[in-house]
Amino acid sequence: MIYKSLYKWHKWIGLVICVPVILWALSGLLHPTLRLTKPVLATHKLIQQPFAVEAIVSEPAAIMARYGIKQVSNARVITMHGKHYYRVSLADGNISYFDMQSGSRLIDGELRYAEYLARYYLGDQHTAISSIVAVKQFSEEYAPINRFLPVWQVSFQRDDELRLYIDTESSRLAAAVDNLRAELLWWFGTLHNWSFLDKGSLTRISLFMVAMLAMFIIGLTGLLLYGLRYQCMKKISSEQTSTGVAYFHRTVGLLISLSTLMFSFSGGMHVWHKLSPDERHTHYIEDSFAVGDLVIGLKQALFASSQHGPVKAVSMVRISNEPYYRLVHATAQRDGVRHAGRGSAVSYVHGQSGALLADADSLYAQQLASRISGRHSHQISSVQAVTRFNAEYGFIDRRLPVVEVQFKAGDKPSYYVDLATGRLAAMVDDSRRFEQFTFRMFHKWRFADGLGKNGRDAIIALFTMLNVIVIILGVVLFISRRRRNTSR
Repeated sequence: MIYKSLYKWHKWIGLVICVPVILWALSGLLHPTLRLTKPVLATHKLIQQPFAVEAIVSEPAAIMARYGIKQVSNARVITMHGKHYYRVSLADGNISYFDMQSGSRLIDGELRYAEYLARYYLGDQHTAISSIVAVKQFSEEYAPINRFLPVWQVSFQRDDELRLYIDTESSRLAAAVDNLRAELLWWFGTLHNWSFLDKGSLTRISLFMVAMLAMFIIGLTGLLLYGLRYQCMKKISSEQTSTGVAYFHRTVGLLISLSTLMFSFSGGMHVWHKLSPDERHTHYIEDSFAVGDLVIGLKQALFASSQHGPVKAVSMVRISNEPYYRLVHATAQRDGVRHAGRGSAVSYVHGQSGALLADADSLYAQQLASRISGRHSHQISSVQAVTRFNAEYGFIDRRLPVVEVQFKAGDKPSYYVDLATGRLAAMVDDSRRFEQFTFRMFHKWRFADGLGKNGRDAIIALFTMLNVIVIILGVVLFISRRRRNTSR
């Protein structure tokens, strides 16, 4: 009797969710398509050129005094069209650019820098730009997976209406979208993520969870009925298993049953974690700096750290409430200076005494992680620089280099902090690690990475289509049997 009940559950649940499962499967094929149809750009990485001490004519403190600026939250050095500028984050949230030599304010500095970066990444200095728009919220086209906010959308006057999303704070390319990609993103979001429902809503998540559970039950009952207990099922309805459709439904279903369980379980775990929304972009630390904090000028700071090589990036930070210049050098690590990235080193110079701070990256990372998490620094168990993506902190997290700060709590939370911007890059605990593992292995089939991206995607596509075929065969069986029973 139990197997008759399982058969009924298998049949009716499969019939109820056949449409969403087919849509999920077919829309899932858009994922590798999105990868293969990315807009072609000249580069995805900004090469920051070091600047000489002689380039510093106007000091940050002098510029603040000249323009009556009392407080700033940060100041960093950027290069645009061969000239160096201070990008100054003002206390009121506005951004101003000042020429490092003349000290003059650059009108529309953010717009100009966004355009400069967009043209740099695209490798196109001539195509007209139709608009540059500030983006402060994620959307269907610029989804949360892109991580960076706020950004600038730079649109080019091309047939494909290419849009580049630029993060001027870190000088990074956040996303590139043309008309084709926007169309694919819409279909993927609508059919695979159900974006027509409120993102993060309990209704959407509940519907997802019910459908994933139903899909898992179908795979499990199919495996039990047609695999382990096929002889019993044959006795129950021998005529129903003798047709060609039934044979292929059973055979192909058994072949792909494990993949069905993998897709549904990992998808369910992924959706379950959506109950805790990913709001990493809202977690960042902004400190305040006054003219009096910068007794030592930037030129003197470069002299103080000259043994570590030329400087290619500058920002301002507070460590233990003391002001420091954070200088990223264009040389490899030496003399105990920590890496800021492959081929780079970083040093910290006190803004008043000019003294170098030893092991400052670790101290600053611990401070950021403690302030963002609300946990005490005494709870920190380890601090580790991360300069490459790995299984826990993957490409999906976007920011590099970062520092991992792990705490001693029972779920072993790790906070990945971006020292260049003071932002949280990711937070991972044991629960999230398990979800990441299942999604990576069971949904994206990273165990098949040895086949290459195209090979792995081809295998996933094959099993996805087989799942669709099994569902269609099941529906055909149901209809044919209903007709046969009705005609009797």
